[in-house]
Amino acid sequence: FPLSIVSQQPSPRQRRLPISVESLGHFVPTLAVNPDNPLRNLDLLQTRELLAGRIKNWSELGGADAPIRLLLPTSKTRRSTYASTLIQGDALGEGIASSDDPRARLRAVANDRHAVTFAPLPSVQDLGLPALRIADQAPGIGAGYQFKKEFFLITGPTGRTAEARRVRELLLGRASPLPASLIRF
Repeated sequence: FPLSIVSQQPSPRQRRLPISVESLGHFVPTLAVNPDNPLRNLDLLQTRELLAGRIKNWSELGGADAPIRLLLPTSKTRRSTYASTLIQGDALGEGIASSDDPRARLRAVANDRHAVTFAPLPSVQDLGLPALRIADQAPGIGAGYQFKKEFFLITGPTGRTAEARRVRELLLGRASPLPASLIRF
């Protein structure tokens, strides 16, 4: 394999293979609410119960007596990524499948006082929505926020071609975008 992106460190056995491993950065899923929603912090159990669909009304969390509208990605793969990171092992509850585009879900939350969604932290920050703290920890890559995943770029022996090196440099933010001739699906 020339290049792979994975969300866990290679095992000691895998590290004995002729590969190189570099961190690409962190994925920090963040729960975002409407600015009119007074809720700003959830404990771990509340987070799990909310996302699993067992808490259905904001009043159960100290908010208004109104149904919670959980806006979800349409893709099962994207839902699974968020579920494995945010509620580790539990399944997401039934929500409203709205969009795979996190910015579209965030715009919907901005216009709906009773909606909540999850999106990458930079997207939440860019749109200026409140990011919920979980167990008194603000979303981020710091040691205290446990809901994050680090992604790694693994380069194998065949990944040392000029094309693979160019993709690697792009992924690491050290090169300009790829020419269309190098992109294959």
